[in-house]
Amino acid sequence: RQWGEDAAATDAAATGTDSDGDLATVLDLLGGFRRSQVLFAACELGVFDVLAESPSPLAASAVCRASRSREKHAGAAAGTAAAAGEGDRDVDGVKAERAMAELLDAAVALGLLVKHAPSEGGGRGEATYSNAAAAARLLVTTRDGHLCGYVRHSSRLLYPLWGHLASAVREGGHRWHAAFGRDGASVFRELYDTPAALAAFADGMASFGVLSAAAVMRACAPALDACGARSLVDLGGGTGYMAVEALRQHPTLERATVVDLPAVCELGSARASALPAPLRSRLAWRAGDFFDDDDELPRADAYYLGRILHDWDDAQCAKLLPRVAAALNPGGVILLGEMLVDDDRCGPPAALLQSLNMLVQTEGRERTLPELTSLLAAAGFDASTVRGCRTG
Repeated sequence: RQWGEDAAATDAAATGTDSDGDLATVLDLLGGFRRSQVLFAACELGVFDVLAESPSPLAASAVCRASRSREKHAGAAAGTAAAAGEGDRDVDGVKAERAMAELLDAAVALGLLVKHAPSEGGGRGEATYSNAAAAARLLVTTRDGHLCGYVRHSSRLLYPLWGHLASAVREGGHRWHAAFGRDGASVFRELYDTPAALAAFADGMASFGVLSAAAVMRACAPALDACGARSLVDLGGGTGYMAVEALRQHPTLERATVVDLPAVCELGSARASALPAPLRSRLAWRAGDFFDDDDELPRADAYYLGRILHDWDDAQCAKLLPRVAAALNPGGVILLGEMLVDDDRCGPPAALLQSLNMLVQTEGRERTLPELTSLLAAAGFDASTVRGCRTG
């Protein structure tokens, strides 16, 4: 007798109960976490980087050895036990290589790697592997625009939090204490706890945000043009990727200022030093807490809040938005970059899943356009001028 999904599928086929695809739908959802973990593990073990650095496809045994070597070097830099070889004490090399082959084969099945027969890859009687196009473009850390930062963020932080989704729904709050034993009053204090955590979080947010930055800023163009904006503030702008995109697309913008916590601004400013001088000269940084009444927000013609409101409940949004309104120059405009939920809250799936993502880690949620309009109107903005636009 077969067990697991195969047995269930066989039984369904025999009884004719799967004509509408119900079983396939449920089984696909049931196995989703396995696909995520293949991606997470391959990134953590440096599989895609190892294959990208090799001039030819590699056998699983070679990938395994290279992965362990990378971990040792990383451990040596951090002064961890792995540097002294302690990580090797209980490792069976044959079993580890076999396990690596299992992981690589799964990655092939998921379209992340390509598997070559021994004669193709130059291996000595072993099949070899290379990166598929998607991995070569998005999962190699030396490539511009890679998503490894966000993959790591998802693996190390989001995945454990999602493991407590049921209790988050049951109790109506984030799961930091349940997942990590810390009850931090703010998700951002948890993420910015150390320089390493800050860099990991900032890199993750930037790598993911950059994907939509150009489209989002194009959607903002009519509003910026209508108010003749010469200055823009990117509130909570992280490493400044959206402010930079605004400057690229709108030559008439004389200044874009990123407002974020001091450590974030320090990191972003350092990384912005690589920008071309004409662009860098129009970019400014302002360290501060945008909820602190004693920390005055800079005046500007336009304010951009990208994925800021979804971190907070309505009460906190009601504190923040009037501060933004007061900082805008006459005729100024506020731009919100959020995932719009349909008015009936039945879709789109990505926005509703992101809302649950907010539930397990913040006090916020994703909102509908009427809900956002209501928040803006309560803060003194003209509701009749609010416009919604989907970029993807």
